[in-house]
Amino acid sequence: MPDVTLLNIGRTITVAEGQTILSAALEAGVDYPHGCKAGRCGSCKSRLAEGQVDHLDHTRFALTAEDREAGLILACRAVPTTDANVAWLGQGRSPGRGQAADLVRT
Repeated sequence: MPDVTLLNIGRTITVAEGQTILSAALEAGVDYPHGCKAGRCGSCKSRLAEGQVDHLDHTRFALTAEDREAGLILACRAVPTTDANVAWLGQGRSPGRGQAADLVRT
């Protein structure tokens, strides 16, 4: 099972095989920014700083080809295949984002 470090809050969570990053984060009590949970809205768009993920189906509106080339993922549709470091974009809802937030602003 891959471990995913959420850079915004400096916390590492374990993601079960086949589970998305968003699902694992919410189960762990992390207030990860999200909306639809189905790859349609883009609210959980995040930067994959390190590691590999498989993407489940999503709309091109939520994550464009250019976004993917820039290292962005949708946490609700990203299933990690290796340990990874991830940071959500913009003004996240979790407290204690610290200095890591400066690394992920776009």
